[in-house]
Amino acid sequence: MLSRLNAETVSNISHGTSSNEQQNLPNFDENGSNNWSNESQYTHMASQRMPEQEEAAPGHVIPEIIQQRPQLARTTSIFPKLFERPPNVPPSDEEQEMILEDARSAVLNSADPEMQLNWAFDTLAYVDTSMEDDRRTASFRAARPSTPPIERQLREDAINIISFLADQEHPRADYIRGMWLEFGKFGHTQNKGDAFRCYKRAAMKGYARAHYRMGMQFESTNESAKAMQQYRSGEHSGDAACCYVRITHLVKIAP
Repeated sequence: MLSRLNAETVSNISHGTSSNEQQNLPNFDENGSNNWSNESQYTHMASQRMPEQEEAAPGHVIPEIIQQRPQLARTTSIFPKLFERPPNVPPSDEEQEMILEDARSAVLNSADPEMQLNWAFDTLAYVDTSMEDDRRTASFRAARPSTPPIERQLREDAINIISFLADQEHPRADYIRGMWLEFGKFGHTQNKGDAFRCYKRAAMKGYARAHYRMGMQFESTNESAKAMQQYRSGEHSGDAACCYVRITHLVKIAP
């Protein structure tokens, strides 16, 4: 995998957070997942190569393009599929997998670490949803005999991208690795100390959301003064979560 990452990527990430990253920080929640990010950076690659979908005949449940894909993700949605999805409706499970898989090769060979991280983050959010659906429905629905090959390859490549960039101390990748360590996700043993060190490196390079996670860790050990110091630092850097915590704190102490 690492040999497939363009060498220019290493040069790009050695200087820390790019201006593009500062303007488009993702809104991570506590479990390391968020909504479908701004995938426009890589979905145009997929759309250029995806064959046109024919209008579905009445009674068809899955479009022909999806039927031709072997072992696609099992849908986790209770809503019916839309064959003409409006732009304000997120893609279905099958569409997400198609978008991610069709963009995979171009992303791996890209020299843009931010596009790679957007793709990797969206991929792992999708994989995590599939895994969580299996756990949630295990009591009344047979589990998949094995992870579908496409999903397994997507997961492997996404983890490799983030791990490679985190090894270079790219701030956003370091933050994501910290989330894996804090919550014991994607093959990582839970280690809050190592997670804190990841957050600290990311924060020192300008990744504002890392202050929120450090503040939460200080709160968990009843070190409120240190927690508030981190929230203030994140607030000054424009992080929404830190701003929210600071506002709620000020409301509580207001006369």
